Amino acid sequence: MATYYVRSDGNDSNSGLGPAVNQAWQTIGKALGATGIGSGDTLYIAPGDYRYGAQINVLGTYTAPTFVYGNPTATQFTGITPGRVLITTRLISDVGASNVNQYLFVMTSKDYLNFENLIFETATNRGLFLITNCVELKWRKCVFMNCGVDTAITVSDSTTNGLTKNYLFQQCHFLGFGNAGIYGDYNVGKNSPATQDFVYGLTVDRCVCIGGLNAGFAFGGGNATYQGTTFNFWNNTGFGISFGQLAGKSLVTIRNN
Repeated sequence: MATYYVRSDGNDSNSGLGPAVNQAWQTIGKALGATGIGSGDTLYIAPGDYRYGAQINVLGTYTAPTFVYGNPTATQFTGITPGRVLITTRLISDVGASNVNQYLFVMTSKDYLNFENLIFETATNRGLFLITNCVELKWRKCVFMNCGVDTAITVSDSTTNGLTKNYLFQQCHFLGFGNAGIYGDYNVGKNSPATQDFVYGLTVDRCVCIGGLNAGFAFGGGNATYQGTTFNFWNNTGFGISFGQLAGKSLVTIRNN
């Protein structure tokens, strides 16, 4: 298990194994790409604005908890002023344009990633995360800014019997959104040859949404024989929760929202 670093003045030809300019990588695409961090590694991202005109494809293989930390205090770096760690589709400025049909992150069968202290922003016709067949994903103390029109986090599960996702959103803020949703999974229901209800496993804890007419967590796939179970919403404010007919039909805990 190794520790890697990204800073905006680094270089992707560096080893990534140190925080200095001549050691750190420059892009998050490199860090989460096929030749970036591996299972069990830790990545620190220095304060700065990371602006991308193409989606970040997560291509590494992770079979144990792997950590992607924003470091807004800059304690892991020298010569960098503390500040936000922003990953955005806006190309030039905070009010600048984005490529129209760009997701920020695309993840397929990528597991065990933990994100913390990061700001994710999109201003496109697509969302922040497109997630397919992934498990054990966690976001802590992150900000999701959706200035686009699509659901921020779109989840799909093409497996026969359903994956136990074990997703966690803890102490996160969801900002903007307009008419867009926060989280959408419309593959919760499973039919034959599925054999039983499956543990979906989602916990949303101490999160806040500010703005957005339709911001919420939405689940579909109703009228199927088997459904996902185990959804926990604890101590949240500002967003809705929607289950389509029979989608996630049991073990839904909503407390202090």
